[in-house]
Amino acid sequence: MGPSAPFAAARISKPSWKDPRLLIGVLLVLLSVAGVVALVGSADKTTQVYAAREEIAVGQAVTADDLSVVKVRLDEVEGGYITVQDGLSVGKVALQRVAKNQLLPRESLGTADALDRKPVAIAMDGELPDQAGAGSRVDVWVAMPGSGAAYDEPQLLLPGAEIARIVPGSATLGASKDHHGARAGHGPANAETARCPGQQSQSFRGLEPGGPGLMSIPVVTVGAAQEAVVEGLERLHGPVTVVRRCSELAELMAACQSGLALAAIVGEGCGELTTTLVDRLAAVGVSIVALTDSLEETTRLRSIGVVAASLDIEPQELADEISQAVARASHYGRADSGFSGGFADPGVEPLMLPQPVEKNEEASGKGRIFAVWGPTGAPGRTLLAVNMAAELAADGQSVILVDADSYGASVSAMLGLLDESAGLAQACRLADQGLLDANALEGTASRVFTKAGSFRVLTGTTRADRWTELRAGALTRVLERARQLADIVVVDAGFCLESDEELSFDTLAPRRNAATLRSLELADVVFAVGSADAIGVPRLVRGLAELAVAIPQVSPRVVLNKVKRSAVGHAPRQQLEDAWNRYGPGTGIDAYLPSDPVACDAALLTGSVLLECAADSDLRLAIAGLVCAPVHQKRKSFGRSTRAVKRLKR
Repeated sequence: MGPSAPFAAARISKPSWKDPRLLIGVLLVLLSVAGVVALVGSADKTTQVYAAREEIAVGQAVTADDLSVVKVRLDEVEGGYITVQDGLSVGKVALQRVAKNQLLPRESLGTADALDRKPVAIAMDGELPDQAGAGSRVDVWVAMPGSGAAYDEPQLLLPGAEIARIVPGSATLGASKDHHGARAGHGPANAETARCPGQQSQSFRGLEPGGPGLMSIPVVTVGAAQEAVVEGLERLHGPVTVVRRCSELAELMAACQSGLALAAIVGEGCGELTTTLVDRLAAVGVSIVALTDSLEETTRLRSIGVVAASLDIEPQELADEISQAVARASHYGRADSGFSGGFADPGVEPLMLPQPVEKNEEASGKGRIFAVWGPTGAPGRTLLAVNMAAELAADGQSVILVDADSYGASVSAMLGLLDESAGLAQACRLADQGLLDANALEGTASRVFTKAGSFRVLTGTTRADRWTELRAGALTRVLERARQLADIVVVDAGFCLESDEELSFDTLAPRRNAATLRSLELADVVFAVGSADAIGVPRLVRGLAELAVAIPQVSPRVVLNKVKRSAVGHAPRQQLEDAWNRYGPGTGIDAYLPSDPVACDAALLTGSVLLECAADSDLRLAIAGLVCAPVHQKRKSFGRSTRAVKRLKR
């Protein structure tokens, strides 16, 4: 056996950073530290959320100054509260009471439109029970005046109303030092929201008008110059409670739209009041009383629905005016007893209380409104409206034709008018300012003369983007004024019936279809026009269904236009009648207008109406038969020639 192979002996080497044992040790230390940090962090996982600095009442505008930031651990319920990371949206109001230091739930904030409760101001002479505090629920009882000095048996007025706040001796709430101002947020009239199951309610009895307790009307004011009048109201301790004094009209509008008041006193800035602003406040159940000594301004204010009173009016008289205005607006309560029903949503009327004695308003005109409407697809709305106006004028009627189509106004072009001033928009502007009288309306309307008579025209907007000028409140006053001037008001309405306020976050913004919807609401007769073909008839059927949903009180007269054999088949009238009886909405067809493109083209070319250029046309006779007396339905009854038609055929 040979000698063994040599091998190197092991020796101690110099330590190195590359020693794997060192690296493993360092890694273990780092993992241990990271684990401890993670464990401690998971044990103390907090979130920054908002909490109320002080108690927040229902309807109160919530800003960052009203809130504080706290760190809490919420875990899976974090989504139910408003965090600092989410931020606080501008313009939010409290939809429910939030106690002091309470975290701010997401459902507690929303827009003023989402506020489903109304404030009620109650002035109390006596002390409240100890258990009646903010957030507790009470039953409010009222005793109406009976015979003599006695009062009737008390009746339950507000079951389960929630007390929003109690402010002893607050002049802001219109109570003296001996009174308590309580604002209760009351929900819709149903047991689920008016009274919560399992919650006990205290009862407020003896709320007789002028007695120990009094149900008050919450009022906001604007105008520092009339402090004496406001202070006089506060000293009355009567049917009116001043809940806020505003520095400008914009602040007053915001306070009213948040549901804070049922009436507003405008002592300064009456000139800024318009029909649009009045309608906005009326939409939330607020009546306006303006103080002015100008006779001209008083007339203007009353024309837009504002109660005008003298600057030196006595506080008691002003309180009576406010009570009567609120009673007329809410349709319940008794204005002559000093009691107001300003405690519920005016649109709901859940409580069967005595009705107010309403004053006789200005009598409406004798005229009637004919609205011509039809679905999309050019069924001939403008053609029918223009010729209806001409036939009625030839019949001896005083007629005003209104082009209220906010999408494609074309009455002016059909009549060959060169005026591009948009008479309807001018009239709406005057009506919005309360300046639309008979002379002003006649000045904005163009007079059209035919060989058989004349009628006035309020031309439509020259561009479709001017639809914002046709606001519902102003248009209402234009049509009412036109009704007073004319026997018949013919309105050429647009096609769209969508309630576009449902698509907007601001329901008080101008509405694209307001002119069409308001015209149909005010109309005495609605003519629904559709094309007599395979596309037009189904559109009309669907449109009538939409009309019944949008304006249920309307019973339209159905008119089928452009009736011709080539589009329907043999015996077109019988074919259409059979199809309508099978698929229609149940109402019959009032008129069949035959197709006459030659006469229509001649009228459009010459800027005339059918009785001028095609008096013997079957289409013209059918329109006359729809709206006029039989004596004027005879062929050639106006002695018109057909030279325009012959000229067109050349």
